[in-house]
Amino acid sequence: MPGKQRVAHLDLLKGLCIILVMMYHINHEGFNLLIPGSRMVVLLFLVPMFYMVSGINFKRYSGFADFVRHKVNNILVPLLFFIVFAVVVRLFELGARLALGAAPIQVSPVEMLVSPFVERYWPFSAQLWFLFSLFWVNLLFYPLQRLPWWGTVVAVAVLAGIGCWLGYHGLRLPLMFDTALVAMPFFALGWGLNVLMGTSPRRWDRWGIVALLVMLPLAHWCHPQELSIHFMVLPPLWQLYPLAFLLVLALWWAARGVRFSVPVVNYLGRYSLIVFGTHAVIMLPVREVMSRVLVGVDDALLVVLITIVLIVIECGMVWLLKNCCPHLTAQRPFIPYKKANKLA
Repeated sequence: MPGKQRVAHLDLLKGLCIILVMMYHINHEGFNLLIPGSRMVVLLFLVPMFYMVSGINFKRYSGFADFVRHKVNNILVPLLFFIVFAVVVRLFELGARLALGAAPIQVSPVEMLVSPFVERYWPFSAQLWFLFSLFWVNLLFYPLQRLPWWGTVVAVAVLAGIGCWLGYHGLRLPLMFDTALVAMPFFALGWGLNVLMGTSPRRWDRWGIVALLVMLPLAHWCHPQELSIHFMVLPPLWQLYPLAFLLVLALWWAARGVRFSVPVVNYLGRYSLIVFGTHAVIMLPVREVMSRVLVGVDDALLVVLITIVLIVIECGMVWLLKNCCPHLTAQRPFIPYKKANKLA
């Protein structure tokens, strides 16, 4: 929202993670192509990091009604906008394919407008599941943070236990509610870090990069298993929470120790919601065109080149949408509220 004081290291952290998300969607084996055996390690912290940063930014506002209004403005309105955006882009792609005589893509009204709300995987823009999940996490956490700290910890652990039980038994809840249960500890971790330490860097943050350099090879040595909160594919509990916590904390600590901005990365991090909501549907035609043009290029290099092109396009897309559609991309409130009601 406008007027919100930026925290540079959080923007840097979000920017780095959103670039990694783009790379993963370009080629799910892209991390292994660049660094053999790195895929599982990256997946262990990538999505949890976004929950954690959201927990750091958690605010109560003036009450539950005001809180819900903010979450509708910041999560649900962009979610609906990005669904429409994906449909429009895919229909444009369909028209372009028909005009060029290329093989058409399959689209249907049900798949376009109903599937995002009833299916776990929406092929038009699959990553939007996260916004459903994040909305539930916020609503669940609001009453819990009003408990004594130990009550919050116990309640979060119970909800996470229910979510893990569902995941390990192959049970699914609608609208990604089960993913919210599993993600609660990461969100609570961010909230706790903000309460205990705030967002101002400290002298000992310089050791964060050391912690990260220790944790990455250690996590690789632990041979982590697949983690996909989206599809509720969960590794053993000691990897899902303790090991993932250590990785998330190390990366967060390392980002706090950075005393400068990386312009493009920080920019993408600041507007990571827009990048998150648009990159997948844009990536599909970019990847197809570049794969056809750059025939014979090494797969690892191709992932890097597509990522660079996608970053450039997303910088333009951010500028366009934040200026043309600010009320639909959480840059301005869609549902008005009084700023005086907002608690610091």
